[in-house]
Amino acid sequence: AALFSLHPINTTVVCYVFSRSGALAAFFSLCCVLLFIAACEGRRMRAAAALLCFVLALFSKQDALTLPALLLILDFVVLSDCRIEGPARRKALHGCFWLVLGGWLAWRYFYLGGLGDREFAGGGADDWSPLLYLSMEPFVLARYLGLLLVPKGLSLAHVLAKPETLLQWRFIA
Repeated sequence: AALFSLHPINTTVVCYVFSRSGALAAFFSLCCVLLFIAACEGRRMRAAAALLCFVLALFSKQDALTLPALLLILDFVVLSDCRIEGPARRKALHGCFWLVLGGWLAWRYFYLGGLGDREFAGGGADDWSPLLYLSMEPFVLARYLGLLLVPKGLSLAHVLAKPETLLQWRFIA
């Protein structure tokens, strides 16, 4: 709570009930990381619990799909002191996380009809083409970086208007 009082960039996660998925994903992701560290110390049951937490984090919010890469970096940098032997010894454990991620992505693609934000899939005025959506990502990231550095003008909805063409760029609105 003290962190959010000092820097209110992501207060909606703790203040509003509709954002509980973010808090759940963060909780399960943190549990996954802690259980992964314990599994690297040789506790096999912790590996299964870490995988379960990863699945729960994925189904809480799609932001958790970065966990396999985060665990690989954590293993390489922190647990193995930047030596490749540690992650290489635990390639089966890492492979399980990547396999679960691949399964989740396949489920999401075939069952939900695509990857990414599905609220734009309505086919109306809010329908963004994949190229337009990807071309706006750097500007969205720049906007959030700006909000991180100077938390001014915060609101519940950080909406960038859809440009009419690819040439109509909006940097920081």
